[in-house]
Amino acid sequence: MLLKEKNIIIAGGTSGIGLAAVHFFIEQGANVVSIGKTSDENLPHANAKLQWLFGDLRKEETIQQAIKICLEHYKTIDGLLHIAGGSGRTFGDGPLHELTEEGWEKTWQLNATSTMLSNKAIINVMMHQHHAGSIVNISSVLASHPSPHYFTTHAYAASKAAILGLSSSVECLSRE
Repeated sequence: MLLKEKNIIIAGGTSGIGLAAVHFFIEQGANVVSIGKTSDENLPHANAKLQWLFGDLRKEETIQQAIKICLEHYKTIDGLLHIAGGSGRTFGDGPLHELTEEGWEKTWQLNATSTMLSNKAIINVMMHQHHAGSIVNISSVLASHPSPHYFTTHAYAASKAAILGLSSSVECLSRE
């Protein structure tokens, strides 16, 4: 088993790729704390290998609560998969000439800010655990290869590019 007894927090693990990761990680032996916006009756029940937390990852207290759950149930944290994020179209994201300030700010909160908050919190825990761990941040192909014909959401593309920049700069810091 690839992840036997690894304790992993998945930010954005209640739907789509994040939920698929929850199932795969558990199948590979991991203990998982999965964070999502809302509960769904179709989600698997919490058990010894899986804990759920429903909250807003744009708020620091959500990741802090997930850390608390992980440490209470599993004693350490070995990794973070941050896949949470989303489109800001409903807030006013779109092509630059139509992009609203609210669309820009809320899209950045959904994607870049939530990633920064989860990474910062996990790194602080890992530094005090005195053993290595892994952080994986999921971005979007639109961060580096815009597709204006299909996706003209410029705040989304910029916020996903910020995740790549954050991940690269933190990786360089961890080598020092």
